[in-house]
Formats: sequence, C-alpha cells, structure tokens
Amino acid sequence: LAEAWRNAVANEADYEVTHLNKNGTGQYRWLRSFARPQRNDEGVLVYWLGTSVDIHDSMVALETARNKESRLRELIDAIPGLVWTSNNLGQPTYFNKRLEEWIGLKVDELRARSGNSLADLIAVTLHPEDRDMIRETIMESLQTGSPWTSRFRQRRADGAWLWVEARMEALKDETGNVI
Repeated sequence: LAEAWRNAVANEADYEVTHLNKNGTGQYRWLRSFARPQRNDEGVLVYWLGTSVDIHDSMVALETARNKESRLRELIDAIPGLVWTSNNLGQPTYFNKRLEEWIGLKVDELRARSGNSLADLIAVTLHPEDRDMIRETIMESLQTGSPWTSRFRQRRADGAWLWVEARMEALKDETGNVI
C-alpha cells in the first residue's frame, strides 16, 4: 500500500489499490482506493484528488463464490463418471479429473490444438468408425436442444478402445431456451 503510493507520487501517476483498512469500530473492511494527480494549465502537479470506496461486501461475496465453486469442483471430481460441459456450439469448456485422466487431455490442451476443440476431441478420442455418427448426432442435439445419448468406442489415455455410453443434456432457462 505504502509502496504503491510512493511509486505513484514519484512518477506522478494514477494510484489504484485494493486493501484492508481498520475502521473506527475496529473492524477490517476491504477498500478500493484511487488517486489522480491534478495539474495546472502548465502541467505542473498542484494536488492529488482521491477517494476510497468500501467494496467489502463485494469481496466477501467473491470469496464465498470462489469457495462454493471450489467445493462444487471437488464434488464433480468425486463423481464416479466422466463429466464435461460445453458451450452452445458444442466446444468443450470443462472436463472433470476422471475424464482428463481417461482421455489423457485437459480442456486447455484441446483448445490449444485448433479453433474447433469438439472436432479435435472427436478425432483424437473416438473410434474412426464412430466419428461421423457421433459428430452428426451431437450437432443435431445442439441445434434442437434435445437430449443426446449414444454408445461408441472411445480411446483411453493408455490407447485401449472401450465401449462407452454418453449422455448430454442442454441447460435451459425458465422459458425453455438453451443457454
């Protein structure tokens, strides 16, 4: 906090920090503090104009959300199944740990391969004889929002082909639109 202020003053630059502050009742609260150098017509620094905004409730809510997300990921990883999510175009956005271990790929690695991680996933993990059928039925499900279930051969990370049954269900809003 003090170092950031010294740096701003030394460089006559804007100052912006998030920090804990002890208030008059002895409670610590999160603040976001801003200051900007004010200059005269010749560009000479005349004074600093600053303010602090109490963001404590937002910071507490953010930490609560992070904790809930972490707990949810732990629960999803504990499910004895292969779990994934995808966006409305079918591009994978999340794999649970079991799926990552099963196929030997992480979502980020898949995304780095090309702009079409769904096509890459199908090409890398599905048996060549099953790829077209899976691609077509997944695309139909994505377009219609209808549930998808299929049995096909999938390659494990160790190279073995195993028959799997997969299911996919679209998330929908209260009016039934796919989200």
